[in-house]
Amino acid sequence: MTDKAALLIIDMLNRFDFEDARPLVQAAHAAADAVERLREEARAADVPVIYVNDNYGQWQATPEQLIEELAGDNPQGGEIAKRLAPGSATISSSSPSFQAFTQRTCPPSYRGSACRG
Repeated sequence: MTDKAALLIIDMLNRFDFEDARPLVQAAHAAADAVERLREEARAADVPVIYVNDNYGQWQATPEQLIEELAGDNPQGGEIAKRLAPGSATISSSSPSFQAFTQRTCPPSYRGSACRG
């Protein structure tokens, strides 16, 4: 693995519970197929997989708790959330809006990975 490579999965975990979400859900299912393949290839090549996603106000939630919430009684985004759930060897970052890119340095768990603070 090169220390400069990482796979970023950005905002793929969503409830899709808003008006006019149906076309986006269809596109998200197609994108999820590609993301799943890329994620498995990255893991096989020992490339870090980093999820950056809104946490829907659950600031203390673990990635597993977020997936459980999204996959709960949620026919729109639940299946995608389950398919793309971060595994134990995954780095996750939850933040509102674009703050993951504009208002933070790399957390300690990112040190030594593709992220440089």
